[in-house]
Amino acid sequence: MAIVNCLPVKSASHLKNLIEYVQNKNKTAQKLFVTSSGCQIETSYHDFSLVKKTAQKEGGILAHQIIQSFKIGEISPEEAHELSCRFAEECFFGFQYTVSTHIDRDHIHSHIVINSVSYLTGGKYHSNLSSLNLLRRSSDNLCREYGLSVIEEQSGYRSLDKTTYELAKKGKSWKVKLASDLDTALKSGSIEEFNEILYKLGYNVLWKPKNITIGLQNGKRIRLDTLAKQFGKQYTKCEIEKHFDEKAPTESPEIFTRTADAEDMNSCFSKAEQSRPFLPDFKEQLDIHANMTVGNISKYKILNSYGETSVLKIKPSEVAKLNELGILFTGTISEKYTSVYFKSTNNSAVAEALGIDRNKIKSVSEYKSSKKAERLIKEMSKSQNKALARLNLTEEEIKSVSEKDIPYSFYRDGNTYRTLFFRDDLRQICDITGRNYEEEISRILHCDNMKNYHKIKQLSEVKNEPIAYRMVDKNGLEKLQNSNLNFAFFPKENGKFNVAFLSGEEKIYHSAFIADVPEQEKEQEHSRSKNRHL
Repeated sequence: MAIVNCLPVKSASHLKNLIEYVQNKNKTAQKLFVTSSGCQIETSYHDFSLVKKTAQKEGGILAHQIIQSFKIGEISPEEAHELSCRFAEECFFGFQYTVSTHIDRDHIHSHIVINSVSYLTGGKYHSNLSSLNLLRRSSDNLCREYGLSVIEEQSGYRSLDKTTYELAKKGKSWKVKLASDLDTALKSGSIEEFNEILYKLGYNVLWKPKNITIGLQNGKRIRLDTLAKQFGKQYTKCEIEKHFDEKAPTESPEIFTRTADAEDMNSCFSKAEQSRPFLPDFKEQLDIHANMTVGNISKYKILNSYGETSVLKIKPSEVAKLNELGILFTGTISEKYTSVYFKSTNNSAVAEALGIDRNKIKSVSEYKSSKKAERLIKEMSKSQNKALARLNLTEEEIKSVSEKDIPYSFYRDGNTYRTLFFRDDLRQICDITGRNYEEEISRILHCDNMKNYHKIKQLSEVKNEPIAYRMVDKNGLEKLQNSNLNFAFFPKENGKFNVAFLSGEEKIYHSAFIADVPEQEKEQEHSRSKNRHL
């Protein structure tokens, strides 16, 4: 069981004293149970201030203190700190924070101090009842995962809203019908059957780590935890899993929407799901699409000033370190990284401040040359309808490849050259560099399918359309590759392949297996028809 509360920090002195208190080595076992994200533990106050100064939001609430208290004797210090770190990572995406777990008393508890300003967007974190409920829900889900007790709601359900009540009296409420259909599905023997029954009744079932979303064919959808507030807690994800006495289905029905929680953990699709971390609803609070300009000079001025200019991709949270250096630089923060520009005379200072190899910094001329070469080979690929492939090569290998008549482009990442070329030339490049062709082509195909599967997953969620999973042999795979079906595949044992595609493209899937009548046979049939006519 964990109790979560949120308190504002409104003054600089309060924030300094709070950081000193929560990081007290006597309370955190010599700071063994102190973790930070987006900032340094020892300089967290200074790092917080730099982000606020960059965003020009140095007033108002400076930080928030989240206190997560655990039931006495229910959790170890190590587990408590691990749980709190996961809780902070899930809830405070895009913000600097420190997690300090106090173990000096019987009741273990964690203090999470977060910067009020996001280093990604420059926006502020707004603490209110809605955000507190999100925090508590996330904390409860993690407690269940760790086998801890959870404070359940006092009331199993709330009364029906007026609209639902009036429609229910007329027999037209879709929520009432859904509750009835759920009762039918819950009579099945497993989660697999539960999903299959709902799919046949016209529902799309989307399993997520924290909830189950039911979608209707008319576009409406609802989370079962929301439905449970009006119709009873037996419809929550937690209760449904308890009902079937299992965490998730191990085998899927022919078609239903699945996420990593709803698959066999040894499945290739499950591993693909795990390759990218799940970002929860808290990310929606941030305006991630807003590009925030950072630095102290315009890009035009720094590019056209005397001397060579360097460019470097860094984490958005590292912009504060460049502010601290006091150099001229500019850049635009995006969700994943920031491309910053500065004069090459500052390369050593920047590398030391960021703790990176100086070779990772490129000149703008080298950067533009790499981008131009990459654009050209991509245009050639498109015009010639040729697939591309990537390899990481050393400087010596690049020199060997450049001596041959092979079109390619590369960009340097330190001492590694990330090379792009036509896939048809892979065997020749492997021969030149002494690499194993079969291993490299297998790796490239696996990466392509991972990317394609994630795109299919995104389309599935956007369109609220389930994914179809099928097993085919090598001959079937070749037919699908020659069709217009957008699918991902992963090899299984005995020459079989797992394929995944949107269920709305079922007709394209089946049409790929309908053999075309050979041209000669068509001519013979036409000739016979003509003779009969004569």
